[in-house]
Amino acid sequence: MKGAIVTHNHPNLGWGENDARSKGFSFSYADIELAIIGEVKEMRAVSSGYRHSIKPPENGWSRNIYRDWDDVFDKLSNSYKYHSDKVYWEFVGQITTGKMRRDVGEANFHHEVNKRTAKDLGMIYKREEIRNV
Repeated sequence: MKGAIVTHNHPNLGWGENDARSKGFSFSYADIELAIIGEVKEMRAVSSGYRHSIKPPENGWSRNIYRDWDDVFDKLSNSYKYHSDKVYWEFVGQITTGKMRRDVGEANFHHEVNKRTAKDLGMIYKREEIRNV
């Protein structure tokens, strides 16, 4: 996988078209971990509604950036957990006050966590909407 562009799908698991989750989810923690372990050039996930992409920091998954592989995973784990907890409570607040639908929160949870984690660690993350014509 080293240096490769790895693409996989995130299928609709049966949600109706009016459900925000039907457009697909962003990367899981395991997806990002695999991208790092495999030292991929880019990890992509495609769903019915989005194309997701995550790339390493500008200097790659280099040990020049991190002390060692344990350091890479400590930083990833700490950042991902921190942002997961923060986004969870932000979304719960919005859902319980009626400012966000639950399906919208679930659909966007990993996207928001990945945006923040990528920013922390210098990774390049993006999500593009697929517009069906």
